[in-house]
Amino acid sequence: MFRLNNYLSQLPVSRKLMFLLTGVVASIAIVTTSILVTSAYVIAKDHVVPGTFFLIMGVAGLIILMFFLLLTLLTTSYIQRYVSQPVIHLTRIANRVSENEDYSVRGKVYHNDEIGSLVRTFNTMLSRIEARDQLLTTEHALAEEASLKAQQLARDMRKSNEELAREVQVRLRAEKQLTRFQNYLNNIIDSMPSALLAVDRHLCIIQCNTEAAKLADLSFSQIIGQPFDRVLPFLEHCKPSIDKALGKQQAQRVEKLPITNNNYLDLVIYPLIGDDEPGAVIRIDNITQRLKLEEIMVQSEKMISVGGLAAGMAHEINNPLGAIIQNTQNIRRRLSSDLPVNHQTAQTNNSDLKTINQYLQDRGILRFIDNIEDAGIRASTIVSNMLQFSRRGSRTLQSANLNELIERTIDIAASDFDLKQGFDFMQIRIIKQLAPDLTEVPCLGGELQQVLLNLLKNAAQAICRREPPCQGQITISTEQKDQQAIIRISDNGAGMTEEVRKRAFEPFFTTKDVGLGTGLGLSVSYFIITDNHKGTMSVSSTLGEGTQFTIKLPLQYSMPHFQ
Repeated sequence: MFRLNNYLSQLPVSRKLMFLLTGVVASIAIVTTSILVTSAYVIAKDHVVPGTFFLIMGVAGLIILMFFLLLTLLTTSYIQRYVSQPVIHLTRIANRVSENEDYSVRGKVYHNDEIGSLVRTFNTMLSRIEARDQLLTTEHALAEEASLKAQQLARDMRKSNEELAREVQVRLRAEKQLTRFQNYLNNIIDSMPSALLAVDRHLCIIQCNTEAAKLADLSFSQIIGQPFDRVLPFLEHCKPSIDKALGKQQAQRVEKLPITNNNYLDLVIYPLIGDDEPGAVIRIDNITQRLKLEEIMVQSEKMISVGGLAAGMAHEINNPLGAIIQNTQNIRRRLSSDLPVNHQTAQTNNSDLKTINQYLQDRGILRFIDNIEDAGIRASTIVSNMLQFSRRGSRTLQSANLNELIERTIDIAASDFDLKQGFDFMQIRIIKQLAPDLTEVPCLGGELQQVLLNLLKNAAQAICRREPPCQGQITISTEQKDQQAIIRISDNGAGMTEEVRKRAFEPFFTTKDVGLGTGLGLSVSYFIITDNHKGTMSVSSTLGEGTQFTIKLPLQYSMPHFQ
């Protein structure tokens, strides 16, 4: 029986079912055949009646039924043992694995059939799944650990990024501030009237301002990186001073460095102290105008001294002039026939006063006396005008007779004779067209007289320079119009070009030769009229025909400006 069980357990399920069905069919066939044979034998042998037949058939059916029940029980037991039990066991294992994900369970192999092979395959699969699950669990743990590390790294990176962003913002603000400060320094440097050059230890330019670029007449890109003596060749002689400043770390000065066109420069060389890279800053100042101003100030001091001497001399000259004029007047009184004492004195000396006067008239002595008196009076008038012109006037506008002011200025100009400039004012015809109603003009008399004298002298010089020479003529006219006193001074001199006319009032601009003018006469006159008198001054000219200056003075002023 054990061998049969062992044999059946090793058979495939399909063969087991085939054997089971074969046994069932064979059993049915045998039972049915036996019943039928027995029934037929009984009927044939005993000649049983039909009732007995039915009884026999009922018993046979019952036997068949019992047999089929027994056969069904056997078949069910067989199927349950060899089919259902392994399948149910495998199903439970599969459900356990599916529901609990427990890959450590294993199916039991009941028989060596297809179901047993399936169980073994299922167990192998579970082993592999368990191994993979363990691997996945390990990998998952590693992944979780890696994820935690990644999250930590992400947090650290986020924190680093935030710190980096803050640092970037700080640096951006610092860069903006540095850029703004750099631009501010550049604006300060470029706004300076001095030219600035920064050189390194090799004396190559590393920085400069706008004035330096103008002085070199080059762009910044053409200057940076070039040797300083190549950019500004006239600084070549200053190289020893720069080397000295770098060597001793002390500022060095180069004064009155001559360059072209009678221009002079002052240089101050400052070494860069406390820098790892040695270098120096060179400040260049154009002192040409300052030197001219110094010369003008010296000349002005001389003129002030001469004015003081002239004033003293005028006082001294007034005394002999007064004596001369007084004595000529006394001579006239002693010769006058209206005084009885003169007749008595002439009779006492056996002479006739009428005869004496006739003799003096015939010999021209009386005319000589008149000339002496006229010359004395004229000299006294000139001295008086010089004293009034040289006297320091008030800084407040005062009412003055414009026509008398012009007359006195003409008298002063008439005494001007300059051999160096080659003109004699007495040879020039003066035409006066003065309005009689300009007797109360608010002005600074001395300064306005200075302006008029300067314009008259310029007109005389322009007439002297005219080619071909002609009779010089200066026309002075005045009129009152629109609450303004208008003065026009025109000449028939050489005239000016349009370019010269536009620059006529610029300081230090002159068309005269060196030593004959400073270029300040018209600029000072323009300042006196426009700033001190709040008027206007203009010029119109035609080259070769003449020039006309027009001065307009307002006749109405507020109280602080006018007395």
